Amino acid sequence: MMQNIDSGTVLFIAVGCGVLCLTGIGLLFSLQILTSVVGAFAGIFQVLGTVLNGGPLAWCGCILLFVICGAVAVVGIWFVSIVGTCGTDNAVNFCRLFGAG
Repeated sequence: MMQNIDSGTVLFIAVGCGVLCLTGIGLLFSLQILTSVVGAFAGIFQVLGTVLNGGPLAWCGCILLFVICGAVAVVGIWFVSIVGTCGTDNAVNFCRLFGAG
């Protein structure tokens, strides 16, 4: 039986095995990445589900956290816009507080 195998068949089998090996390695890496992404989204939904099932006490804490984060962002933007006027004709007394104008 081995006497009838030519080099073209051996080459075809070798290339086929190489393609299968590379495809398998690619699938392993892509499945790990896909599992990580799905796990991240599942974690977000789990946290949201816990908050929703936690009742009003958990909701109040989350709402308070969002309000505080929003307030910090608004105050930061306001502060940057005021400091941007320092050294110009539109400078305000706030600039004198920090000695910038």
